[in-house]
Amino acid sequence: NMAHMQHVLLRALQLAPLRVAALHKSTPKEEPDGAALAYAVEPDQIDLDAGDAKVRITLRIEPPYHINANDPGVSGPIPTSLELKNAGMVTMTVDYPPGHPLTAAYADEPINIYEGTVVLEATIRPGRERPDQSSPSPTLLLHYQACTDTQCLLPREVELPVTFGRGD
Repeated sequence: NMAHMQHVLLRALQLAPLRVAALHKSTPKEEPDGAALAYAVEPDQIDLDAGDAKVRITLRIEPPYHINANDPGVSGPIPTSLELKNAGMVTMTVDYPPGHPLTAAYADEPINIYEGTVVLEATIRPGRERPDQSSPSPTLLLHYQACTDTQCLLPREVELPVTFGRGD
């Protein structure tokens, strides 16, 4: 019986660090729509026959949240990024502002973040060849993860309200 008691005690000691770590690690929660981030897109219609187009995406991050910068400076955090889906021959370059460092309770080193109002500027370049009429229209997606100083919400992917068309 003493051997069984020693085994139980040894097993409890082995599991203790895992249980303590689990208590300190918060489970990401789903963000209620608009709780952490609001956005505006200008212009909201892109004529792909008109040549290169500049698009401004203004992000308003609501306190107490911040979002990770496009270059968070460390591995692990989900970077804020724009993606052009179903792009076909259309390309996009994005000018991301630098973030500013934050030392958060959940990170060992400072993370570059965005807070308040941030503007992302994208340049959309149509391809020289016109896509087939059956090709899906491009979609502009915003990827981000909102956090407070103590925990992060689940990463989000948001389709931005931009319509891509041809001048005809």
